[in-house]
Amino acid sequence: MLAKDFKISSFLPPGLVVISGIKYIMPGWHVVPSMTTLNDVYNHWTRDLPIREKEPAHLISTIISSSNGKSSYNVTFDGIYWNCDCAGFGFRKKCRHVTEVKTKQL
Repeated sequence: MLAKDFKISSFLPPGLVVISGIKYIMPGWHVVPSMTTLNDVYNHWTRDLPIREKEPAHLISTIISSSNGKSSYNVTFDGIYWNCDCAGFGFRKKCRHVTEVKTKQL
């Protein structure tokens, strides 16, 4: 069981990992008792969201078709970050849709 005053704050939900029989909360490598569950951890977690005064205006916002033409994805650029709502970009932070839009913009 975690101490009542233990707090963890992170953007992503925390996880538990066991290495050489020692249980840790990630992120942060906090050592916790071996009987600690993920529910225990979530009870002590608060989501730490980035502070933005307002949503950035998108300098580029365009819809790109998937390779099979059955879906379409929104590609945006806010002057700093590229984003695409396809699964590939979610996993790798790059995809052909962003590359295609970048190529057309140059």
